[in-house]
Amino acid sequence: SSGLILNNYHETADGLAKLGRWATVISVVGSHPLLFTSLRDAVLGFLAPHVPALAPGGAFAPWAALSLALLAAATALAILTPDVGFVVSLSGALLCSLLVYSTPAFINLKLRQKTPVPPAGSVAAANRKRESAISHGLVAFGAVMAIVGTIITFLETFTDLLK
Repeated sequence: SSGLILNNYHETADGLAKLGRWATVISVVGSHPLLFTSLRDAVLGFLAPHVPALAPGGAFAPWAALSLALLAAATALAILTPDVGFVVSLSGALLCSLLVYSTPAFINLKLRQKTPVPPAGSVAAANRKRESAISHGLVAFGAVMAIVGTIITFLETFTDLLK
């Protein structure tokens, strides 16, 4: 079957599939401004300390130029990407393993830094050390799985090695 599930149904004869296609179009068109605004704000937040013209309260022209450049890049990427499945697979490979494994463990490690250290040799100290080792292992495991998933996504999409 096709990776895009709606392509498995007849284009005109199946009314619910047609409704599903229109719902997908509305969803993409409706969510684009929200997602684009988030992208632009994240890029502005990253660049503002390094580019004073992009700082809050700065001139309109640099902000507008950055917005147009980001919109052009996103549009070009959307036009040039023939298979949306690749984009979904790549984002899943990169983000899901990091989100599931690494982020909770990283948060735990940061919270541990703010809690008092139990006395050396105590059961609490041993538990803390074991928990810290597990958290470090999960952070590393998430990073490795993100790398492996990304490599597999590229191999499946651009080579015949895994087919």
